[in-house]
Amino acid sequence: MQQGNRLVRANSHFWTPWATLATLLVFAAANHQLYKPPPPLSVDAPAAVFSAQRAAGVLRELIGAAAPHPLASAADSIIREQIVRRLAALGIPVELQSGWACDTSYVCGFAVNIVARIDGSDPSSDAVLLAAHYDSVPAGPGAGDDGNGVASILEIARILKLQPALPHPVILLFDEGEEAGLLGARLFVATHPAARSIKAAVNLEARGDSGPSLMFETGAATDWAMRLYAKAIARPMSNSLYYFIYKLLPNDTDFTVFKAAGYEGFNFALIGDVERYHTPQDRLENLDLGSLQQQGDNALATVRALAATELSHPAAARAVFFDVFGRTLLRWPASWAAPLGVGFTTLFFWALMKIGRRVGARLQSLAYGFAAIMCAWLGAIAVTVGLLAVLRAAGAVPPAVAYSWAAHPGGMHAACVALALLAPVCAARLFASRTESWSLWLANALLIAGLALVTALKFPELSFLFLVPVLTSLLGAALALRGINRSQIAVSGAIGVPALVAALPVLGTGFVFIPSLLLTYPALGTDAWPIITAALGLVVLGLAPMLADAHSQSYRSLFWLTALTVVFGAGLSLMRPPYSAQMPQRTLVWYVLDADAGRAQWLVQTDSHRLHLELAQTSANSGNAQAVALNLPPPQLEILGRERHGSDIDYRLRIRSPRAAPELELAVPRELAATAVQVVGGAQPWSIPPWRAPDHSAWFKFIGVPPAGLELRLKVSVDKDAMVRVIDRSYGLPAVAALPSARATNETSSQDGDLTVVYRSVRLGASATAPSP
Repeated sequence: MQQGNRLVRANSHFWTPWATLATLLVFAAANHQLYKPPPPLSVDAPAAVFSAQRAAGVLRELIGAAAPHPLASAADSIIREQIVRRLAALGIPVELQSGWACDTSYVCGFAVNIVARIDGSDPSSDAVLLAAHYDSVPAGPGAGDDGNGVASILEIARILKLQPALPHPVILLFDEGEEAGLLGARLFVATHPAARSIKAAVNLEARGDSGPSLMFETGAATDWAMRLYAKAIARPMSNSLYYFIYKLLPNDTDFTVFKAAGYEGFNFALIGDVERYHTPQDRLENLDLGSLQQQGDNALATVRALAATELSHPAAARAVFFDVFGRTLLRWPASWAAPLGVGFTTLFFWALMKIGRRVGARLQSLAYGFAAIMCAWLGAIAVTVGLLAVLRAAGAVPPAVAYSWAAHPGGMHAACVALALLAPVCAARLFASRTESWSLWLANALLIAGLALVTALKFPELSFLFLVPVLTSLLGAALALRGINRSQIAVSGAIGVPALVAALPVLGTGFVFIPSLLLTYPALGTDAWPIITAALGLVVLGLAPMLADAHSQSYRSLFWLTALTVVFGAGLSLMRPPYSAQMPQRTLVWYVLDADAGRAQWLVQTDSHRLHLELAQTSANSGNAQAVALNLPPPQLEILGRERHGSDIDYRLRIRSPRAAPELELAVPRELAATAVQVVGGAQPWSIPPWRAPDHSAWFKFIGVPPAGLELRLKVSVDKDAMVRVIDRSYGLPAVAALPSARATNETSSQDGDLTVVYRSVRLGASATAPSP
């Protein structure tokens, strides 16, 4: 023992840190098991309950051919007719709403929505909306995104029709064009009379084909919504961290439109097996029916809860909430976060001061302990960031700008966990001659308390992540104050941190962090690795005082185990390919025809910006290669009129695709300073701003243009002649010019898939009265 003012390391049991880690592992295993979706109910299940097998039978009829059905396609029309027939067979009145709608950027499309209504006991009262989109991306059949939502609504509609009417009417919306820019939802909210009576919505989505049904977004009245959710859902799986992070991301769903319209409610999604998302593999046979069961159960329960409650004026208030093993939900108003945080941390700081005085911890020792904790934690994060950069530079994982889920993430998963565990190992020995276990315990407690105070005051939705550890640390502090006295220290010279006192902060932090940690990689891909190290590092930093007191054999065992895991995990990731047949690289092949010059080329886009050997040879090692110029009719742009309004010029134009391509784009050069375009007769009364390309040209996109063409009004600010470009795009490659063996077994199309693109230039200006010949 070391005597004097410094505390002396006590002879703690060898097993203390290992027992704590084992308990964390039990937490992780329990969360993994309890977060699994329930088994699907059979077609023979009681008629009044949701059956995933029945819903899957419906979905099989809708998309059994596994053909993509994007906005305005013939395949989407067939699915629309099937949905209408099923609703009519249930005796539910159906209305088709159609019209042009535009995204907030530069995309407009002609969408057809299916709107149905199930009356409540008071037909004139506020309504509840249950929504899903029935279109898919051009590359895939959309069994998960969003066939699971469509089939769920049809099964729920059957159940609601069997039972007594709910107090509020339920509007069923199967909207079209979500994948193109939330167009169907925008059309519905802007122009459908029923939209004005809706106060709350339940939206069903997917970014994968498996995993639990997560509730990740509410309306403005989050506290009100989560009270309903906690009572209605048998297996709640949500927390305010998901919602906080989602608000920071650029992602949108139809619920974005509903929320902007003032609707309250819930947004549910699946995120497992994300590799199939927006690809040809998003097929019914790959959809987990347990996930479908939980999605349907959640939707039915929340619709019933909303339709049975007062909807008029819920208060717009945030909430702090988290589930416990997916079996119950803890929640409180976000306004409580600040007083709870200030109260708990004030009490905790007082307890820490008393402990520090009782054990004789000096300020200098505490400062070194805090420096050891922070250096080790930040160092582990920095190493993870560096390893990720090395892996990306070596092409071992997808680049940051790509679809960033790796084919073989296990090695880096292990390395991230090991780096997090190395943080307390290094902290325990970093300034070993200047600090000791109690100073490390106090330093870690101060870190958690400080984060609890900051989040409670500034980011209340995140405060539960640190308030719970503060509570468990308070319990540890109480045990320490009760069990340690000055006379004991005077006799023994010093004592180490008792095992339970040291373990409680670790277990409390793990309790709230582990459920979200298990979903971090499925949600974010390889960008999640530094986050995993950072979050898990916070969980296990409390091991440092245990390791400072532990027998050297325990310390050395953990050090070498974690260090070797980092080396082997990162090395394994460097040696494994970034893509596989199960996690393929997303590769797009375009046939591009310049109709003015009569030249064509192949354009190949890959996530990695690298081509496999055969494709590289075909494409001249660059992603571009000359192709045979086919006799495809180019898109047309007709100038119908030109008017001056002050300093602006308004052109009336008609664009069309003689080859009936579903997408048309208009590119206006920067010298004309285009400011907006409006679809004549479109659903939206406002003008649509352009998307600005890097060369500052203005781009406008239209989906579902009829054979006769589409009339537009284009506003520009400069009166001069210039060449504008009109482009049409059709899905798939021309059969006579298909690029042979374009993809390897570890590649897939995605999103818009392969395209045939034809473009031409047309003069626009005072001297132009017709398209260029």
